[in-house]
Amino acid sequence: MFRTEWRRPPRPDHRAREAVSKEFAVRRIVVRIRALFVAVEGV
Repeated sequence: MFRTEWRRPPRPDHRAREAVSKEFAVRRIVVRIRALFVAVEGV
């Protein structure tokens, strides 16, 4: 189990990490937009 994971090439793993980071960035932007809308509605 551990050996097969260590033998995996780094490129696909790196791409997967980039995709995850992009998803987190999008989620943060969505959260900020929602917070702005809530603030505008509150005012």
